[in-house]
Amino acid sequence: MNPPYYIQRCLFRDGKLVYDYMGSAEFEFGDQAKSLKRMFDKGLVTGMTTIVVEGEPVPVYMIAADKRLFTQYQPHLQQLAQDKVRLKERSGFDTAVMNVLGLPIPSWSDFYKADAWFDFPNEVLWALSEENRQTLMTALKDIKKKWALKAKEKQ
Repeated sequence: MNPPYYIQRCLFRDGKLVYDYMGSAEFEFGDQAKSLKRMFDKGLVTGMTTIVVEGEPVPVYMIAADKRLFTQYQPHLQQLAQDKVRLKERSGFDTAVMNVLGLPIPSWSDFYKADAWFDFPNEVLWALSEENRQTLMTALKDIKKKWALKAKEKQ
């Protein structure tokens, strides 16, 4: 596993997964779709880990193709929540965690409004609520079905 660098902010629109505009070309090359394809081929699993911010435990609900990633990725989530990781673009995960904990959020930041995050090079997605993880999982299953139908139509 590589340290996080490209983390895609994700939003839900009518139950569908939408990538937030990140402002860098690296997020526009379709690597997210390639990552999802690899994950779909392996099979998706769900899990949970916990981070601690301001002395408070915060559950993080995850989706990956390998359950070992839940434990392996926890230190990265901890650092992301403390804004100690240099990313290509801001993930807003730190402010989202602050929002969950009811802590003051910087007035300039609206990144906390992301519904989920996707570290596509490391093939792991996560959310800060079980409801959002369920929505994310449903959206991913819908994407997989849509891709399968398109592949079948091409045959």
